[in-house]
Amino acid sequence: STGTFTTVSNLSTTSYNITGLTAGTTYQFHVQAICASGNSAYSSLGSFTTSGGTITYCASKGTTTYEYINKVVLGTISNTSGNNSGYGNYTALSTALTAGSAYTITLTPGFTGAKYAENWTVYIDYNRDGTLNGTGETVLEVKSTRTGTASGSFTVPTTAKNGSTRLRIQMNYGSYSTNPCATLTYGEVEDYTVNISGGASPLYVSGDAPGLQNEIISNTLSVIPNPLSNRANATAVYNLAKTGNTSLKVMDLAGRSLYSVNLGLQSAGQHNYLLSNLTNKLSSGYYVVVLVQDNHIISNNRLLIGR
Repeated sequence: STGTFTTVSNLSTTSYNITGLTAGTTYQFHVQAICASGNSAYSSLGSFTTSGGTITYCASKGTTTYEYINKVVLGTISNTSGNNSGYGNYTALSTALTAGSAYTITLTPGFTGAKYAENWTVYIDYNRDGTLNGTGETVLEVKSTRTGTASGSFTVPTTAKNGSTRLRIQMNYGSYSTNPCATLTYGEVEDYTVNISGGASPLYVSGDAPGLQNEIISNTLSVIPNPLSNRANATAVYNLAKTGNTSLKVMDLAGRSLYSVNLGLQSAGQHNYLLSNLTNKLSSGYYVVVLVQDNHIISNNRLLIGR
């Protein structure tokens, strides 16, 4: 949608290896079919994000003349940090979080003299885009009394991306901080690392029904024939690594579910399902066939429908 597209022409196979991309960068693409009778319109835009690269987070710091973050407890993190003069970098300390699960964090202030009630804000970069206050990423706001700790619970969303990401804690006197990049007049900031699993892998199909997530296990899915044309039926051939409630979806590249069938409880092993009359139900173009088990996307495969 911005910048310039690079056109790759004269492809005769159904795959193309893209080189020279930048790590940690989102790219858009679309596809056009070249036929003897003429060219198709370009498909709707799809996108992907390359892995790797270094994510840079904004700076945030407080002033610890009167108060500071003294202790943080979350999972296997139990860190008594003391006064770090406004900012403590503890990203070398990490704990594991599972998407869909709830966790309790306990926060203890320290004081140089008199004690005060403190306001705490906790952020997690769930989508690993380097921004800490995206949708759902301000995970907790909680207040501690002058003589006690603050404790609160949050649930990791099922759409959180798998891997290591940033946890930031801001302690601010007077009010809750709503800006993860703020310089606080009174208080302190600390950063940690959380390792998320059970969430969205790079193959996650965005825009699907709430609660769906990817799981990298030994499941396979293929669609035969592919491409599909001339009002033919297709067969989904899939292998399940375990027994569970299973369904199939056909989605467009924007992540909208266009066709769905509930297959019920299915045992581990290979199964076939006839996707009948898809060419009557769907227009020409690229789609994604998605295999779902127990509310997890366990495999997917591209499908091209032509005429």
